[in-house]
Amino acid sequence: MDSVFERQSPMPVSAEALLAWHARPGAFERLVPPWSDVRVVGRKGEGIEPGSEVTLRMKQGPLPLRWVARHGAIDGLGFSDEQVRGPFRRFFHQHRMVPGPEGSTLVDHIEWAPPLAGFFARGFIAADLDRTFAFRHARTRRDLMRHRSASGTPMRVAISVGSIVGTRSPRA
Repeated sequence: MDSVFERQSPMPVSAEALLAWHARPGAFERLVPPWSDVRVVGRKGEGIEPGSEVTLRMKQGPLPLRWVARHGAIDGLGFSDEQVRGPFRRFFHQHRMVPGPEGSTLVDHIEWAPPLAGFFARGFIAADLDRTFAFRHARTRRDLMRHRSASGTPMRVAISVGSIVGTRSPRA
């Protein structure tokens, strides 16, 4: 039986800008929480385009794991990724960007089934998803606010070069 996790958060930009942020190079790496030992070790295809794949290396306790996820399309604005190979019996993740009157809403919807040996770890996995996606949504919002505040505003950078000139006092 699959479990379902979902988190929704308002975002300060349009749904199109939110999707563009997720499509940027390095976006996934920005979303990896600092407490997670997850690294991208391979990519096939372009970014989040349907059919592209990302290979991750992670650890679960002392055990190293490989996770291969394939991106797919969804109706409307967003994308999906589905585990091709990895620690779960099933893991399907939809990233939806829902337009709103004052920005958009980011919706992460995950359907997952733990590995057979992990049946009793359901509560731990659900808590980890909650913590991870709270971090991811907060980081996305902060990045988007930073981008919005910096866009269109020329910045001035001042560079100063100086030297310290020492003088010797005459000896009496």
